[in-house]
Amino acid sequence: MLLMANVARLREQLAKLQKELKQAERKEKTRKYILHGIALLKGLESGGVKQEYITQLLDAYITKASDREFLGLNNPQLETSVSKTEAIKTTGDLNSSEHSSDNGNQPNHHEYHNHY
Repeated sequence: MLLMANVARLREQLAKLQKELKQAERKEKTRKYILHGIALLKGLESGGVKQEYITQLLDAYITKASDREFLGLNNPQLETSVSKTEAIKTTGDLNSSEHSSDNGNQPNHHEYHNHY
């Protein structure tokens, strides 16, 4: 009986720890999304990242209808519509003179390709 009680207690502890780990991983993933977004927006504001580049990424990777509508991606006046392959190809050009600022010290942001 004592052994069974200990096993049950350990299983409860394991389940609790697994839940906490999952929550921590989700929090970390959300933080990464936010920080990557901040970096892209600051790059846009500083001129280091072109609006067309961001629009291509959003158009290629944001698929949920309500998110696309929120971001204005369903707008027929939208100039660019590219495939994911084209958007990925474009990310390789992020550090080129077309996408970087004059100081040339832009960090390499194109390594992170996770999306919603």
